[in-house]
Amino acid sequence: MTDALSKTYSMSAKGKGNWVLRNVYKIEKNLIAKYERYVLEHYSKVVLVSPDDIALLKNNNGKDYSNLSLHTNGVECLKQTRTEYNPNKICFIGHMQSLQNQDATIYFVNDILPLLIREKPDLKFYIVGAHPPKNILKLDNGKNIFITGFVEDLNEFVSDSSVVVAPVRIAAGIQNKVLVAMGCGIPVIMTSLISRAIPELIDGENCIIRDDTHSFAKQCIRLMNDKDARNTIGQKGYNLVLQHYSWGEKLKDYEML
Repeated sequence: MTDALSKTYSMSAKGKGNWVLRNVYKIEKNLIAKYERYVLEHYSKVVLVSPDDIALLKNNNGKDYSNLSLHTNGVECLKQTRTEYNPNKICFIGHMQSLQNQDATIYFVNDILPLLIREKPDLKFYIVGAHPPKNILKLDNGKNIFITGFVEDLNEFVSDSSVVVAPVRIAAGIQNKVLVAMGCGIPVIMTSLISRAIPELIDGENCIIRDDTHSFAKQCIRLMNDKDARNTIGQKGYNLVLQHYSWGEKLKDYEML
């Protein structure tokens, strides 16, 4: 199943972004929850990528399902991280048809980015991901905000960023954007909502976790300006992913019941 989609759909129905999608999520969330119950009752092994989602499904359905199995996401890490970076470059990574990514992007552009531009007027924010809809495309102003769409080599494109931001407020499971960025040696500033799916994360050591808008912006500025802090947190995040989230490590016993 990967994620508990009933949770994502329920949160997406309240998010910002495409109003048509929001209404679809409102209709679909109950159907998804019904299908999740069916899957739990009829399959011998059900794989999810987040312990929070496993706990949610058990709680929502009132049973301690022994067929639920945890295999979290993995990524390929760069062989060598960059210590030199563009101090004016920030990236957001995500498939842009997703309402949760639209919500996070719009929130960052409207609430956080103006605080950053006051301090660094030459800042460039790249929204990196396939299939950006019209409400995202119109954010591109050719000065501080750039929409890339799909890029051939994601790791290469983002690896010189000062920071990757993940102000995600609607989510289930592990966010690959976090693992991909860390696998490039880039520090990630994220919300507590998505940090909980990766138990090895430690705020201030291998990542930055902030929910308050002004604090989120302050940490962006700090990592853009402080090379040592940027590289130290980025390297520790890289080591975390290398140790715990390689594909070989994550898929051990995947085929076992």
